Amino acid sequence: MKTISVNDMASFNVSNFAINDVLLDKNSKTEREFLLKRAILLHYLDHQTSKITFKDDHDEIFEVECSVIAVTDRHVILKSGLFVPIHAVISIELI
Repeated sequence: MKTISVNDMASFNVSNFAINDVLLDKNSKTEREFLLKRAILLHYLDHQTSKITFKDDHDEIFEVECSVIAVTDRHVILKSGLFVPIHAVISIELI
């Protein structure tokens, strides 16, 4: 699997994300939740962006650099307007 870096969020369109959770162990899931919440705080405090890596339903991996503006119990909401299911998020890198 090759990681696809997306620079232009305006033209980016993924409508179907991974169906099952991409992370298998409980510690990784807990760390993902912590980093997502931290990404929100850093966005509002310091206007920092994050690198979010996620998987679609065809097992393609995408990486976007964007601000995380909200996290619900099921989705990550990016500044670009993209709603990504939390279970599809592989990693979060705080930049």
